[in-house]
Amino acid sequence: MIERGLGGLVPTILLVVITAMVAWLAFSSSSARQDARISADNASSIASQVTAACDRQGETARELGRLCEEAAAVEQEPVETIPGPRGERGEPGESIVGPTGPRGFPGMPGESVTGPRGDRGEEGPPGPGGPEG
Repeated sequence: MIERGLGGLVPTILLVVITAMVAWLAFSSSSARQDARISADNASSIASQVTAACDRQGETARELGRLCEEAAAVEQEPVETIPGPRGERGEPGESIVGPTGPRGFPGMPGESVTGPRGDRGEEGPPGPGGPEG
């Protein structure tokens, strides 16, 4: 009885693990998008600060040089996140032959449904004679 309970427990555990992985992937993806938005906002904010320093035309503007032009360009066209390059295709998985579900535990040996061997029966009457030859 305990063995059957374990066989039913395996699919349940697998379902819980798969559900947890899907939830983690969704959370991870959402978190990555939020981080990308924050990075773009930070880039725009820094560009605004650099542009403000460059507009003062002081010593800082001379030290920043070309950075003033780049900051102005970022401020005019906000940075959009650019997806990274696509990874290489993975290797195909192994081919599985046979049942794909979990196997159950072996059963107990069965009992014989035929009874014990009986006594030998009496000899029957003689049959007809064969061909003479």
